[in-house]
Amino acid sequence: METEVQAGLTFEQQIKAAKDKEELAAIAEKLGLNVDGRMTIEKLKKGLLDAYKAMSEESKNITKESSKKMVTEEDPEVEFKFTILDISNAEEMPAYEFNFDCGRGVPKGGVIPRWSFMHGEICKAPYSIYEHLKELSIPRSKWVADPASPAGQKSVVYQQKRFGCELIMDKEQILKMQKVA
Repeated sequence: METEVQAGLTFEQQIKAAKDKEELAAIAEKLGLNVDGRMTIEKLKKGLLDAYKAMSEESKNITKESSKKMVTEEDPEVEFKFTILDISNAEEMPAYEFNFDCGRGVPKGGVIPRWSFMHGEICKAPYSIYEHLKELSIPRSKWVADPASPAGQKSVVYQQKRFGCELIMDKEQILKMQKVA
């Protein structure tokens, strides 16, 4: 089971920090890979790092191509750190991919741009994509005390943020934005 410390790390950091083959096998599973238990820990780490870097590069290329088509003056490219908050959901690992038109409808050619973001990575995309990801949530339920209920509890549904998106801006960018506003 994953610790809170591991949940805040990128897969690259998790691979480097892994201490045994079991940890590496769990990471490999999230990456959709199988590991050969006969390999040494060093070889497993190298193989997983190579596979992860290839996935990360592919993810960045997908988003870069879509950004070329969708970035405008009104919807500038921004840099942000992307994290999947529901880290225990292995089906969404290691990347979150989706199609989104940035609120402008289907572009010329009839193909809606495709976006791909890796957990824990720094990404570049139009501001509208950043906003879209920040707003996504998923329904969850929890038990709360309810004296009126025969069991003394009831289940309530709430919305949990799905992704963490933290803008990365330097001092000049912040000052420039304040002048524009």
